[in-house]
Amino acid sequence: MMRTIPVLRGSTLFPIRRLPLSVRRGSQGPAPLHTHDFVEIVLVSRGKGAHERRPADFKQKSGTSYSNGAASAYEILANDVFVLAPWESHAYSQCECLEIYNLLFSPELVEGELEAAGSPSFFELFSAARPQGAVLGASYKLHLKLLQRQAVEGCLRAIMQELAGRQRGFEALAKAKLLELLVILDRAFVSRGVSARQPSEQLGKESAVYDAITFMEDQLSRPLRIESIAESVHLSPPYFCELFKATTGLSPGKYLMQLRLEQAKHLLLTTRLPITEIAGSCGFCDSSHFARAFKAGVQASPRGFRETGKLS
Repeated sequence: MMRTIPVLRGSTLFPIRRLPLSVRRGSQGPAPLHTHDFVEIVLVSRGKGAHERRPADFKQKSGTSYSNGAASAYEILANDVFVLAPWESHAYSQCECLEIYNLLFSPELVEGELEAAGSPSFFELFSAARPQGAVLGASYKLHLKLLQRQAVEGCLRAIMQELAGRQRGFEALAKAKLLELLVILDRAFVSRGVSARQPSEQLGKESAVYDAITFMEDQLSRPLRIESIAESVHLSPPYFCELFKATTGLSPGKYLMQLRLEQAKHLLLTTRLPITEIAGSCGFCDSSHFARAFKAGVQASPRGFRETGKLS
């Protein structure tokens, strides 16, 4: 069945014509079905929602009418990442505090490097590189562990900084960071496998972990016990800790500390709030506890980081 849907063009979205690359970050609300002529990689940084996608019919690329296959809909949660090929259509719904990064780029920008990599996973995950008409598997997504998410987010922020600053050689550095991001995702894909078509029981378990992470984020200024976090998702503390580590790669306590430190870094660099106030807003009992934890996790004092640090 032919459907007419809006088309987003890279020519109107890429700020630099000679470098078809862009990164955007912000809240995502419900959005109707649409398509585009570039590759899009989405990283969910917060919240949750539902994502629908329809694989493109590669024979239909002119105008705004496209013949689409069967839709796949699946839940997206913090630390999920997924890839959309040119001409695939997709939509968002049921958005709850959903915040995302959108990485947009023309496949021609990196196709030579992807071919040189010679990894089959690139053909499966990065659909711009796959043969015409190949089926990606419409519900593919990858859930990143915390350290993987931090590495990917660091690349995205670096690209944003290069594109905004436009200093000498920024095109080369921005492209290098894009390739670094693709390799990080490729390695994560190879090591863990990628498919949202999991048994509903497994999806339910993962959803409990993501709900717990949202609870942590919402209660970040409060002292939190593992028991109270487990109770928020109706699980016993021992089982919750086991499930949480299996899903994220970290214990709930270490993950919570990472969230506190990331929030503290953000406030140190983007506000002039007193360090004591930042410590309290991030859930540390006092400034001394905050300073010790920050030094251990960031290898810098809060004051030193504020003076010399960067969000990377």
